[in-house]
Amino acid sequence: DLLLEDGRKDAAVGQCVEIARLLTEQGDSTGAEEALAQFERAIAADPKFLTGHLNRAELLIEERGEFERAIEQCDQLLSGSENTPRPDRATEAEVYYLKSKALFYLDDLQGALFLVRRGLQTSGDVSVYRAFEGQIEFELGHFAEARRHLDHAVALDPESAHAVYHLGLVLERLGRDDD
Repeated sequence: DLLLEDGRKDAAVGQCVEIARLLTEQGDSTGAEEALAQFERAIAADPKFLTGHLNRAELLIEERGEFERAIEQCDQLLSGSENTPRPDRATEAEVYYLKSKALFYLDDLQGALFLVRRGLQTSGDVSVYRAFEGQIEFELGHFAEARRHLDHAVALDPESAHAVYHLGLVLERLGRDDD
């Protein structure tokens, strides 16, 4: 607050982000709550601070389970209003992915699939997005499609635990666990 009073917006935002980073490393719900508050302070200090918006959306999804609020946050970022930052293509794809995750947790699998594919179209092949596409196809019961996407995700990043785990589930369902 003192930094803001002195007109040092960048320093205030940086301090909020550093505090939030340390709090999220704690790995408990109290740390996540405080980190969310720090990101909200950073956004209040600089509404165009894109990383703050993205981290806030992710915390709303992963830590708070506030999927509707996360969707609103993503929609606000995608709207291109004068009060929010204009994302570049890679960041736009990340926003589609975050919104896709929120829809997934709300059991809107078709909506989640549409948005993760929009993210892939926007950014090109990103292993995490491709693996999530495969996970959604798996949840929809489209096992052959899921395998195709997950094979591709593993080819992009063989160390991706998310992709390898879901590929194993798909292979088990397909009766080909010997692969």
